[in-house]
Amino acid sequence: QTIEYITKDIDFGAPSVRKKIYKIIVNYIPGGSSTDIDVTYAINGSGSFSAMSANLDADTSVVERVEIKPNVKVNNIYSFQLKFAGTAEETFEIEDITIIYRTKKVK
Repeated sequence: QTIEYITKDIDFGAPSVRKKIYKIIVNYIPGGSSTDIDVTYAINGSGSFSAMSANLDADTSVVERVEIKPNVKVNNIYSFQLKFAGTAEETFEIEDITIIYRTKKVK
């Protein structure tokens, strides 16, 4: 089956403070061999998604952990959004998503 999941535009509870995104950690259950999910991101509510360093494409039925970094630096942003799109098994599940970021000093 083909899926597309887009997160809300995440501002980490501080919409007017600049942030730097370091990496995203996703724990998921692939559900089988035909799972191939592309992970992309958008910043500041643009709706224009860019590539990340890895995809969700393991072929097991146990929880997998993947650390994903944006292909370019994501610095001085106000909000961040993720998109998961591709082919997934019926038993595919995202267990949790962790975003490692730092707030920038207010000038």
